[in-house]
Amino acid sequence: MPTVLVSTQSNVLSLMRGDNLSIRCIVKSYSTGAVVNITNYTPYLTVKRNPVDDDPEALFQILGTLTTPASGICTFEITKFQTTIQPGIYYYDITLFDANDNVKTVVPTSQFIIEWDVTRKNSN
Repeated sequence: MPTVLVSTQSNVLSLMRGDNLSIRCIVKSYSTGAVVNITNYTPYLTVKRNPVDDDPEALFQILGTLTTPASGICTFEITKFQTTIQPGIYYYDITLFDANDNVKTVVPTSQFIIEWDVTRKNSN
């Protein structure tokens, strides 16, 4: 499964309709570039049609895994069930919540593009 490093240069995610995607996110300080310890945070990736929609209207929201939190690493697994949607441009962000529900957006609102797939498995 491909891994995507979300960087500050380009946060656009593009994949084919119906594909799985594993995202490895390394949280770094904007000012120093040093990795940020994200222990005791809960990471979320949210995808919406419109960035101003409320969370209940999201296409999907994924609870991430703190893979190596002291090194700022969390991962998200997007499944084919979540990407089998109408191709188009959607929007996502990645946020961290602490125990008091304080939020820190680590990937700002960015494009989440679903492209048309050509090959589709059939039962023949």
